[in-house]
Amino acid sequence: MIDFATVSLGCDYAKGEGTMTVHFDDPRVVKSMSANDKKTAKKLVGLLLMHYDLRALAKDFVEANYSLRVNFPESNNEKEFLFTPEEIKEVSKYGLSEEELDREYLKAAVEFENQLCPRDLGNGVTATKVVNDKKNVVYYFQVKNKAAMDSLRVNADSINAQTSMRVDQMPLPKSDSQKENDYVSGRIRPNSISRAQKGLILRFYSGSPKKCVDIKYTKDECYCRLGWY
Repeated sequence: MIDFATVSLGCDYAKGEGTMTVHFDDPRVVKSMSANDKKTAKKLVGLLLMHYDLRALAKDFVEANYSLRVNFPESNNEKEFLFTPEEIKEVSKYGLSEEELDREYLKAAVEFENQLCPRDLGNGVTATKVVNDKKNVVYYFQVKNKAAMDSLRVNADSINAQTSMRVDQMPLPKSDSQKENDYVSGRIRPNSISRAQKGLILRFYSGSPKKCVDIKYTKDECYCRLGWY
């Protein structure tokens, strides 16, 4: 499973060209792209190709000297971009080790996530920013409902002990549109965080972020316990 998007892949062997159709979870990232906005397209495609599920594919394209045609259906007029083998090599950071790619991917993913903040999660809960510090990825959530914050303070320890981190298991106001398997952490999957040797902190606050409630998951808990790969 790819963070942030659903990806469909194909290949035209006669042309020596791969195809990729990308549907982002939040189409805002491509809505305003112009037909000449190759810079934004490079960032988005690089983010996807650095993901551990697509790295081998990017490597195969480079070594087979194949191009890659990428389509963004949610963009204005379904923007399409053609990437040469050299451009694929550039954006996928071809040649880096797996460990280096894990770190580079997480760095790009956090930058991408911050582009979409503040993000309204419904019923007075807003994702305000994401920080990639030395040991953890920290998601900041502002909670307007005082009773919800009080409940988080009381239940923080029991939340830490749960086997998953679904929104419906958090003592927060629920949105009618919220799905049962929506994760409050956002779109970076815990396994992506763990692979970069980081833990995860969900930081909830009402007024000042200094007066917060932290729900913490270690690197090993992100990988083994959260059940989201």
